[in-house]
Amino acid sequence: MQLWRILLFTINLVLGPARSRLLLGVFLAGLGYLLFLPAFEGRGEVQQLEALIQFSQTGAVRVSEDAPFPAEFSTHDGPWPASWVSASRPGYASWAMMRTGADDVETGDDASVQPSSSAAFHARPLTLVVLAPVRALASDWSWRAQVRLYRLILWSAAMLGFALAVEAAVRSGLLNEHGAVIMAAWPFMFPQFFAQMTSVGGDALGLSCAAFACAAFMTLSRRNDLPASLGLGLALGLGVWANTLLVTLWLGLALYLGWRSWRLHKANALDGEWLVLRVFALSLALLIATGWVVYAVFSSGPSEMAPVLGPGFAERLWATIATFSADGGASEILPGPGWRLISLGLLVVILARWELNWRALPPLAQAPAFILPVFTLSALLLGLQGYASGFGDLHMLAAFLGLATALCCRTSGLAMALVVLGLSGALAQGLFQASVFSGCAVYDPQLGRYGYEGARCVLDLDALGAVSAPLAAVKALMIGGLSAASALFTLWRQSASGVM
Repeated sequence: MQLWRILLFTINLVLGPARSRLLLGVFLAGLGYLLFLPAFEGRGEVQQLEALIQFSQTGAVRVSEDAPFPAEFSTHDGPWPASWVSASRPGYASWAMMRTGADDVETGDDASVQPSSSAAFHARPLTLVVLAPVRALASDWSWRAQVRLYRLILWSAAMLGFALAVEAAVRSGLLNEHGAVIMAAWPFMFPQFFAQMTSVGGDALGLSCAAFACAAFMTLSRRNDLPASLGLGLALGLGVWANTLLVTLWLGLALYLGWRSWRLHKANALDGEWLVLRVFALSLALLIATGWVVYAVFSSGPSEMAPVLGPGFAERLWATIATFSADGGASEILPGPGWRLISLGLLVVILARWELNWRALPPLAQAPAFILPVFTLSALLLGLQGYASGFGDLHMLAAFLGLATALCCRTSGLAMALVVLGLSGALAQGLFQASVFSGCAVYDPQLGRYGYEGARCVLDLDALGAVSAPLAAVKALMIGGLSAASALFTLWRQSASGVM
């Protein structure tokens, strides 16, 4: 036993605490994923890059649903996801055959009609503001290099906020090292997190703002601190500029603080400074967010809303729910429900347990019990009405969801089982995606996804290397996997020895 403790002490001394190693593993896993994904393949990337080009040229934030396909994209010398294939934009299979000099290349037959860009577009002005200077500096780069740079910047911002929230949970006394590791491992339990947060069209800055707000709230709950109150207001306000749906985070937090104030008032323990700092934070957030909300309302034209219980309700309901664990990129690879229901079912179990036991939790840990229902219901209703919302937006609340998971998974065995299950599904899906990106799998427009009927190969490494960086991705994934595995091993040994 002493030998194990000496070994663990040495690992901690060299590599840092277990939570830091786990967070490093998460960051490197996301880095590997963004290197593996070809340009424009990330969910919503084409639409967001359209908006970035328009913002860089005119300074206007695109809010309307329709936008022309930019001429700048014609310089991209690679393949396109099936939903954007046309006679001038070859798909993966056609492009791979063109590289080999095949004479019987067909273009435009699979999904030659460009889809409506409103299907997956969310106006994200904060992303545009952050990336516009980067685009000005990298305008001469290839689209492949530009997209990777954008992804890296957004992913780094997302992980900075998430790591800060994990550290704040430890410093506030809400989690010990055991719980912090489980909280940090949340992205591995639900790997769609990586696809959502590494994409240019994703919600990386939304996650960053929500996580910063979570960390500031924890700090403010530990002591009455003006900088923490200021940080909470800024994070909440800017979060709405990152994704309008985060206004529900403000609403949920306001409901919690109202409830908490009432409880303290009943106990004759309501402190004036406590109340002023929180009202200041919420007011500052509302002031910052109002500018974007007003602009969005008056800049967008009238849109038709589908009735919630109208025709096609079941299909819209599944489409909204399935976004939480949908295919990683823009290319649909796997059939409908399938194994994707597993991770969603696990999340439902965790949140149900959280909501049923929230009164027994410390006051600081009770806030997500107000935030999560409001956010989830709003995303569901918007998705059912035809807006670009879904349960995939829940990944923006990874700091709050990770906290809930850490408090629900009291045993290390359960947490590691969730990690193994999530990573197994992610690796299997990654192999399918590698086959698609190398041009081996064939797109079926009738089914709306890729398959192997009529495929010419299973995996072409040369073709894959021409559209992404698989070797660099594998290196990042291996190093990140080792870092995360060492943290989980420490967690397992501490649990087995009773050291928590």
